[in-house]
Amino acid sequence: MGEDRMNLNAGIHRRKLLLKRMQKAATRAGEFAMKASNIVSEFGTDEEHKKAVEATWQQVEDLAKEYLDLSRKIARANAEQQVKTSKGDYTLADLVVLKQTLGALVMKPLRVCHEQAMTSRRGSFGRSGAGESVTIVPMFDEKERNKREEGWETFLSEVNAKLDLANTNTYLD
Repeated sequence: MGEDRMNLNAGIHRRKLLLKRMQKAATRAGEFAMKASNIVSEFGTDEEHKKAVEATWQQVEDLAKEYLDLSRKIARANAEQQVKTSKGDYTLADLVVLKQTLGALVMKPLRVCHEQAMTSRRGSFGRSGAGESVTIVPMFDEKERNKREEGWETFLSEVNAKLDLANTNTYLD
């Protein structure tokens, strides 16, 4: 029983391989789907050549079926597997979204505020109509921004570690 079980990491890797095999077979089918009437087929007879083309079609369909089956298993595991984190319980699917999309979006305004604060310290930005020097004044508490950024960086590192562990320890059934 244990030997034929596949964990998430292996499933994700296998899915990538299936795509490559489908692409390769599709390309190969395109290369020999047609032939000039005056050229002898590399497959022997025309009938054997036709069978080779049809076999390639079937191979791609079989690979696509396996890919979809594997994708369903991965999606189900990602939706069902719960993981405890310092910010609460999440599914693997939630952690994947945090890693791939939301984490960067949450961090962006914190980093933009930091960059703007650094720029404003480098000097003035000209003169107002009344001849006064104009400077940029941050409209946020830098300590609070730093605390939030550090908290999210720590949490996103935790998310990565939890995903790595879960992808190894979660099996596709």
